[in-house]
Amino acid sequence: MKTRTMFTIAVVGMFCVSMSLCFLVDETVSGASVTADWKKNFGGSSTDEFLDVVTTNDGGFVAVGYSTSSSFNTMDWIGTSGKGNDDAIIVKYDRNGIVEWKKNFGGSGVDRFNAVTITIDGGFVAVGYSLADSFGNGDWFGISGKGYCDAIIVKFNAAGDVEWKKNFGGSGNDSYSDVVATSDGGFVAVGTSDWDSFGNGDWVGTTAPDRFNKLGEAIIVKHESSGSVQWKKNIGGDGDDKFTSVTVTHDGGFVAVGESWNSIGTGDWIDLIGSTFAGTIVEYDKNGNVLWKNGGQTSTYIAVTTTNNGFVAVGLSIVEYDKNGGVSWQRNLSNIRLFDVAYDGQNIIVAGYSYVGTSDVSDALIACYDESGYALWDVGFGGNYADHLYGLSITSDGLIVVGYSWPQAFGTGDWIGVTGKGGIDATLAKYLNEYEVTFNPNNGTFSNTISVIFGSVLTPPIEPSFTSKEFVGWFTDDGVEWNFSNNKVTNDLTLTAKWIDIQTGSDENVTDDNSDYLLYGIVGVVAILMLAGIVFFVRK
Repeated sequence: MKTRTMFTIAVVGMFCVSMSLCFLVDETVSGASVTADWKKNFGGSSTDEFLDVVTTNDGGFVAVGYSTSSSFNTMDWIGTSGKGNDDAIIVKYDRNGIVEWKKNFGGSGVDRFNAVTITIDGGFVAVGYSLADSFGNGDWFGISGKGYCDAIIVKFNAAGDVEWKKNFGGSGNDSYSDVVATSDGGFVAVGTSDWDSFGNGDWVGTTAPDRFNKLGEAIIVKHESSGSVQWKKNIGGDGDDKFTSVTVTHDGGFVAVGESWNSIGTGDWIDLIGSTFAGTIVEYDKNGNVLWKNGGQTSTYIAVTTTNNGFVAVGLSIVEYDKNGGVSWQRNLSNIRLFDVAYDGQNIIVAGYSYVGTSDVSDALIACYDESGYALWDVGFGGNYADHLYGLSITSDGLIVVGYSWPQAFGTGDWIGVTGKGGIDATLAKYLNEYEVTFNPNNGTFSNTISVIFGSVLTPPIEPSFTSKEFVGWFTDDGVEWNFSNNKVTNDLTLTAKWIDIQTGSDENVTDDNSDYLLYGIVGVVAILMLAGIVFFVRK
C-alpha cells in the first residue's frame, strides 16, 4: 500500500510540474518593471518643453528643447535673458535631478533643438532648426541664413560652452529632427528639405527632384567632427516626405524612419504600397548609399532603434523589421502615440502618451515589450490634464524620460506637492529598474517572491525548516551563498535554500523530498515481480 501511495504522489508531482511548464510557455516572458525615483519640472512663466535626453558619462543627463521668450528672467530662468521669440535650450542635470548648468541658444527669431547626442570627447551635439530672422544676430552673429528656415547643428563641450555651430539648407525650409554620433567622431542628422531648397545653398549640385506636388524631401546628412558636411542625400516621392529619427546599424551604417504624405508608389517609393499617410524606413551604408527601403505598414514613424534582430520603429504602432528590411511583427496601438524607443539588450522600451477620454487629456506613458513584441509592463504618469513624453534614455540602473506637462496637471495626480512654474513646463523623471527576487525553500516550509529596485540590499527572510535537515543559507544558481550585508540586486534573482542532513552531517542541496521513498517503492515493486516469477516457476 505504501509503495502504491508513493508512486501515486510521484506521478501527481510530475503532472503538476508539466502543467507549470505549459503555463510558463503560454505567458509572456517576465521582464523587470520600473518604479519612479524622482520627477522634476523646469521652466519659466511661459512655455518650456524638453524634446530629447541623453545619459552623460558622469551618470547625469542632458535634455534639450526650447523655451519661449516670456519664460526668461522668471523662475528657473531668473538671471538669463532670452535672445528671440523661442530659444533653443540645453540643460545639464546630475544623477539626482539637480540642475548643474543651463544654456539658451539662438538669434532674434525662433530657434529649437529637437535632439541631442553625446560625443566621443564627453560633449554634446544638438540639432534642430532656426528661422531666417535669427541669423546675423545673437548666437548667429556673423552667420548668414540660407533660406526661410535652416537646419542647425551645434557642438557643446561638457560644460555647456559652444565649440562650433553650423546651419544647413537651401532657399526653402530645412530642418533636422534627430542625430546620432558615428564611430569616426562625426554625426549623421536626418530631417526634411523643401523642394525649392534643392539646387541652391548647401544643395548646389543636387537637382531639384521632378515631383508632382513639389513639396518636401526626406534628408540624411553626414557631418564631420568639425561640423563640415561630408555627404548629403535626399529621398522622396510626389508628396511630402521627411525623416524623423535615425539609428546606427551593427555594421556602421544607418537606418532612418519617417513619414510620407501622398508619396507611396511614386518617385523613390515606386515599389512600395501604402495609404496616403505612410511610415517609411530606409537603410543606408556608411557612405549614404541606399541598401533597402520599406514602408506603408503604418501611417507614421517617429523613432527607431537597433536591436539584436534588426530594427524597431514606433509612432502610432510598433513594427520590427529584420536586417533585410522585412517585417517581423507589428503591434497596432489605440489612443497611444509613441515618440521615442530604446533597446536595453533584451527588451524594447517606448515612451509617449495615451489619450484619456478626450484628445485634450493625456497621460505620459512608458511601456516595455519583449523582442517578440509582447507587452511586459507599462507605467502611466501625470496629473489631471495633459502630460507628454518625447524622449528617453537607458541608464545603468533604469531609465530617464523627458517631455512636458500643462499647468493644470501640477498639484494633481502624480504631481501632487509639485507647483507649476506658470505655463507649460518641461519635465524630467527618473525610473529605477524593479526586479523579482524569489526565495526557493528547496522543499522547506515556505516560498516567497518580492519586488525590489536596482541596487537594493536584501533583508534576510524567515528561515525555512525541513524535517531532519539543518538550514545552511541562501545560494544563487551558481552555488554562491548570498551575502545579505553587502550583495546588491542588479537583475531578476532566485535564491535557493541549502540543507545539511542532520544524521549524516553531509551537505545536501535537496531537490525532491520523496526521492528516497520513490526509490524504495521501485525496489519493492521489482522485488514483488521477481517473487511472483519465482512462485510461477515453482508452480510450473
